[in-house]
Amino acid sequence: MHSLGLSKEGTSYSIETKAGILDVDISSEGLVYLSQALPQFLERISCEEIAPSLGMDAEDLETGLPIQIVSTGLRDIMIPIRSRKLLNEVQPNFDAITAISEKYDVVGYHLFTMDTPDDAAAECRNFAPLYDIPEESATGTSNGALLSYLYQHGQRSLREVENVMFRQGYSMDCPSEIKAGLRLSESGEINQVRVGGAVAGIERRHIMI
Repeated sequence: MHSLGLSKEGTSYSIETKAGILDVDISSEGLVYLSQALPQFLERISCEEIAPSLGMDAEDLETGLPIQIVSTGLRDIMIPIRSRKLLNEVQPNFDAITAISEKYDVVGYHLFTMDTPDDAAAECRNFAPLYDIPEESATGTSNGALLSYLYQHGQRSLREVENVMFRQGYSMDCPSEIKAGLRLSESGEINQVRVGGAVAGIERRHIMI
């Protein structure tokens, strides 16, 4: 809408989604940000349960960080991977991922590695076959949850959470760079999560109903 001139910079809007009603802000640089629900840090899951569904050994997931369900509106399993090489070599078993997603009532898996070639916080892959999404190139809610997870587990400092970039979609040849940020209280508690970025128009179609 912003690229078509239907919204204005410096204006706040709201949008109704399956994750709830989200506030939308447009920065002076033309970046669009959606707020998300405050994070919930939920069950932890063993490497031994997750690894076979990714065609990996449990040792490949031993990073010192937990495999954990996190929600900022939608529940996802955050899965740390030791390297970009291992991340790109993942062979997802979609039937197994679907079964685990049903078991834990989550949307899907959000894999990430902090082994990145630039100043990105992490490179990610997202699998949600339960909802007919084998792999997604840009997942806003999941990356908001990921930034909250990294902060919660001491991987981002108080001064490293305002303007964070995540890479996703590179394994699909459909790269995206997703901006995320946390706003914190004086005591360091998360009081806002927002995710956004810029978009590029690719194609326009007219759909007859």
